[in-house]
Amino acid sequence: AGKTTLARAVLMALGVTDLQTGKAGDAAAHFGTAKTLAPNDYRCYYLRAMALMRSGQSKDPGVQAEAISDLRHAIALDPHQAGPRTSLAELEIGRGQLAAAERELREALRVAPNESTRSISFRCCAAGRVRNRNRTG
Repeated sequence: AGKTTLARAVLMALGVTDLQTGKAGDAAAHFGTAKTLAPNDYRCYYLRAMALMRSGQSKDPGVQAEAISDLRHAIALDPHQAGPRTSLAELEIGRGQLAAAERELREALRVAPNESTRSISFRCCAAGRVRNRNRTG
């Protein structure tokens, strides 16, 4: 167990460094491997989804589906974290799923009613209104 914990920690650190240096594809690979070592750690799924969203392939429906799956899994593992919910809402807005985005944002605000969550929710709502206006107008 000790070696697995150390390996996961190293992979997570490498993934975070890759994200910070713009190597989203490498980060996604590190977080993906970390998922296999720690399948009950929501952070592995959340951070992999973030890396996928930042990759150059983020508009690809298959990549989006992977990110959504990882975010939903992260939420299932720890429903009290707002980050995966706001990220899922952003993806849903991008896909035009405004009702799903609103549900996630409301839940994010319920579990973390702080300034950061309110700010992210406001930005997502504004993006959703613009997207909806562009569709109908």
